[in-house]
This record gives sequence, C-alpha cells and structure tokens, in this order.
Amino acid sequence: MDDLSAELMMSDYVAESFTLSPVAGMPDNLARSSERAQPVAPTQDEQIREAVMQRLLADPYFKGFDIEVESKRCIVVLKGVLGSYDQIACAYRLAVTVPGVKAVYNGLVCNYH
Repeated sequence: MDDLSAELMMSDYVAESFTLSPVAGMPDNLARSSERAQPVAPTQDEQIREAVMQRLLADPYFKGFDIEVESKRCIVVLKGVLGSYDQIACAYRLAVTVPGVKAVYNGLVCNYH
C-alpha cells in the first residue's frame, strides 16, 4: 500500500468517526437567520435622525460645525459645539419641526468667548 492510499483510508476513517450536530441550546432564530437575509426597512428613529441631519447639513448657518444627532423612541438628542446661542436655538427649531419628532433634548453648547 502506498502513502496516498493510506492517507485516503485514514481520511475516510476520520470522516466516519465524527458527525456534525447543531450546538446544544442554540436558539432557533440563529439557525434560521440565513433564511431571511432580506433588506430591512429603516426604523422610524433612523428616518427621523436622517431627516434632522439633512436639514442641519442643508442649512449654511451650520457650515463648519459638527453636530451629532441621535434618535430613540422619536426623541432627538443634539450634541456638539456651536459658535453662538442663536445657532443652538436654530438647530433646536429645525429638529422640532421634523415630522415624527416627539421631543428634542438640546445638548448643544456654545463656544463663544
């Protein structure tokens, strides 16, 4: 018997010795996750966040400033540093007028010296 046939016989033995079985206690939803690989529609919070960001980016009054926008349960949180209190008030007004927004927490601060 040559080395190649010995290796083939050994690999057949190893393959027969082991069986693959699902992990014990693995949730069914993980096993089925590959079945539903369809794109997910954005949630309302993601849509609100995007709408607020678009309004802030479109306004030249905020050019050069970095404003973070978060949305959770339709409550918008604004964070960042702006150059004046008028800019803070304007950012708040823009966020409040987005459809679907229930409240706005204004965490913006002024970097006025």
